[in-house]
Amino acid sequence: MNNTTQHDATSGIVFADLAGSARLFNKLGDVQAQTVISHCLDQLGQITTRHGGRVISTIGDEIMSLFPDADRMIQACIAMQTAIASDTVAGVPMAVRIGAYTGQVLSNADGELYGDTVNDAKRMSDIARANQIITGESTRAALSPALQHRLHACEHLVANSRSGVIPIFEVEWLQEEDHNTTLISNAAAPPPATSDQRPVLALIWMNRELRIEPAGDRAVTIGRGNDADHQMGGKLTSRIHLSVQIEHHHYVLTDQSRNGTYIRPDVGRPLFLRREAAQLSGSGLIGLGAAPEDCAPEDLVRFKVC
Repeated sequence: MNNTTQHDATSGIVFADLAGSARLFNKLGDVQAQTVISHCLDQLGQITTRHGGRVISTIGDEIMSLFPDADRMIQACIAMQTAIASDTVAGVPMAVRIGAYTGQVLSNADGELYGDTVNDAKRMSDIARANQIITGESTRAALSPALQHRLHACEHLVANSRSGVIPIFEVEWLQEEDHNTTLISNAAAPPPATSDQRPVLALIWMNRELRIEPAGDRAVTIGRGNDADHQMGGKLTSRIHLSVQIEHHHYVLTDQSRNGTYIRPDVGRPLFLRREAAQLSGSGLIGLGAAPEDCAPEDLVRFKVC
């Protein structure tokens, strides 16, 4: 007897994973950290239901959901990002990374989902950074024109064991008025500034200053190792901790470290990066391996884009 159920070929699978939740337990303790995580997962589950989806499982800080079609799936993903980005519990900002994929989904008698679509959705979530929604070509093809314009092709490809390589897309979820946020976006960049108008990035630490000019396309690496372009940092700083590069006329910081990078702008919400990237604007503090208030002087950097 075959107990396998096949869902429609336009079904959607979503994996939504809370980014940086591990640090909550160090900062808040087990009980309060779990309260924050449970609150966020409850929000994601409610949004899934409101958009016609069904929560399949919740494991740790990740939720897996099934949707009947691509439109409702992507609308739910956008609502998830918006809800988590605008909410704080116990004064703690949270972020979510989301992978979504569309295709044939199989389920067994116990309701467990499996198949290529599930595997590809999980690959999308592994690629996604904090505050990102990543999906594939099958989703783009199944979306209505009203939602297709929100997808922007990523430069890299993800391998798939059955179909070789598949193009991937980032879903733009921010409203137009929010495009000045520190989040990385593939939206059209502003017109290039003239050479005398382009801002300079200043990094100040331990009474030293490093100025990065807006010229060239090579990333500048920073860390405590001799192989870094510029040496800084103490025990919490990795040998190559981060890199800074000009992208679309903006300074983009990419974490490459073991302990992560904390960015606390003077205006705006703080970010925690682990193998993730964010745009630097204005001024603020960068903690190498720890939150700025917990950093030793050698691990604390003040940045200013001017």
